[in-house]
Amino acid sequence: MDKILLSIGKIFLFLLWMRYPPNPNIDYQEWLNFRQTLVVWIIWCSLLFTALIVGLYWWSARRRKIRSPDDLFVRYKPMYWLLLAFVPMIAVFVVYILEFQKLLDPAYVLVTSYIARAVIVGLWAGFLTFVLAYFLMWVRGLTPPKFLYRPRWLIYYRKGLRR
Repeated sequence: MDKILLSIGKIFLFLLWMRYPPNPNIDYQEWLNFRQTLVVWIIWCSLLFTALIVGLYWWSARRRKIRSPDDLFVRYKPMYWLLLAFVPMIAVFVVYILEFQKLLDPAYVLVTSYIARAVIVGLWAGFLTFVLAYFLMWVRGLTPPKFLYRPRWLIYYRKGLRR
């Protein structure tokens, strides 16, 4: 199982920093279980919220109407759904702290600086969600054609070279 986690660790670079427990008093098997729990939470939260963000983006992009020419140049509000990427970041941060506190005795938990690692893991989860959702928004059909950028040569077709 450790080989599988190490291969996933190449994708999630933070797992390479977490290869060994920070305290020698932690059993290595418990540390592997902690890492497995963390990976499952990261993947689950990222995929769930990526699907939610893309679905809400598609729904709100379809509802948006153009009523005047100025509507093309206002802020594109369906992109604000990307801010939901903060939710998996906070969720994984909290899971990291709660699971790490189960590993250690309370006296050591107060001394350790595990918050920095929890922040890094949370940032990775939020970044993964944001990037997946952002690139999935580029999939054909999610953004209505009226809001897609078109180069000038596609809009104004010249029928010939006239000078």
